[in-house]
Amino acid sequence: MPSELQRVADRLLACLNEAPRAVGYLHDRASKCREAAAWIGSTSSNPSARMAAMQLDEAARRCEEAARYLSQAEARAKQWVEQMVSGIRTAEPSGGLRGERALGPGGSTPPADRRRDDHDDEPEANKPDKPVQAGDETSSEKDEPPSRGTFEDRPQDGSAGDEAEDQPEPSPFIEQIFRRLPERPGDVGPTSGILTRPDGGGLIHVRSGTRGPGGTAPGLGGRTASLDAAREHAEGHAAALMRRSGMPREMTLYANKRPCGGRYGCDNTLPWQLPPGAKLTVYWPGDYKVYIGDGRGLA
Repeated sequence: MPSELQRVADRLLACLNEAPRAVGYLHDRASKCREAAAWIGSTSSNPSARMAAMQLDEAARRCEEAARYLSQAEARAKQWVEQMVSGIRTAEPSGGLRGERALGPGGSTPPADRRRDDHDDEPEANKPDKPVQAGDETSSEKDEPPSRGTFEDRPQDGSAGDEAEDQPEPSPFIEQIFRRLPERPGDVGPTSGILTRPDGGGLIHVRSGTRGPGGTAPGLGGRTASLDAAREHAEGHAAALMRRSGMPREMTLYANKRPCGGRYGCDNTLPWQLPPGAKLTVYWPGDYKVYIGDGRGLA
């Protein structure tokens, strides 16, 4: 005869089996909040509208944070519940979930911890279908540091977390170029970037929006050619420049916002947009990542 605790554990296990769907839903809500924030930020400079855009962006960050915690909780809680369902008594996990950290004011993760966790969520974040964003790329990721490039914000060696070991060597970081990036007040507004050769020469300014090198998706085909990440985002404009004949195979992009996530965001689709073997190092406040082209999205 199952005990009451086993019955409760059985029901909890059924709930945990729905966790992946909930994680996908949270990421989908986050992308929709950011899409709305982008639209508001690009169509109105009214203070109330800007405040609404900031609140939507914060809601998106909280959705992503909840998805991360749910992903962490699922495996540990499932193990305990399965033991209870099978009748093997065990102590409830003590000390919280593995990897749990103290929360900052308002229940948010401290910025330093969020920077370390930048890429922990990426596989999960890439699972749900993210609606293609319209208008300027104005979303702010949950862990984005201050907008202007400063010495304190400069990317640190190995700042990409555990993934750094799997990444190719980044191009040199040139702080003088990074400092030229404009501010994004309230982390809302178009993304600006500076594309250069690895030695800092040949500076080309790019800005998110419909007008730019990637506006007509030159050289792209299929689904990739229809993505806002390729046609409107600063990273997409940089990739379009690298697809031009005679452009260097290795370049560096300094941006005042991290590449957007999601299945069809810049972080996931930049390799599709770059020529096979091309290398693009992207530096943003507090972190960086190296993208190697695979040419999957080329025409």
